[in-house]
Amino acid sequence: MNRGHYVYFRSLTDAVELKELNDVLNDMLKIMWEKLDVGNPFKTHVFTSELQCDQGSWSTVNFDVEFVDKPSAVAYSPDGHAVKISTDGIDTKKSLMVAFKDATLSGNINVLVTGRIKV
Repeated sequence: MNRGHYVYFRSLTDAVELKELNDVLNDMLKIMWEKLDVGNPFKTHVFTSELQCDQGSWSTVNFDVEFVDKPSAVAYSPDGHAVKISTDGIDTKKSLMVAFKDATLSGNINVLVTGRIKV
């Protein structure tokens, strides 16, 4: 796994893909842990959401907080379908948009966003 690259999972029952998911989650937790500092006026915030996405349309994800900088975001389909993220024309500190790469698909998309917020 390389930071900044997309990772797609087709079957989480496959041992290799399950290890890859574990590596991704561990890397994200490590990044979060490195950013925690007691004397820092900022703290790391984790936002998660699951939403329904219709065929050929973008769904907007509004965060529960406003991040200080552009946060890191991961979006995936529990069914293993490819998902895309867009930040065109929106305030990336408050929201983002997700959709399926295949415009004929619909279903749930899960989103995980991490970033710094002012305490």
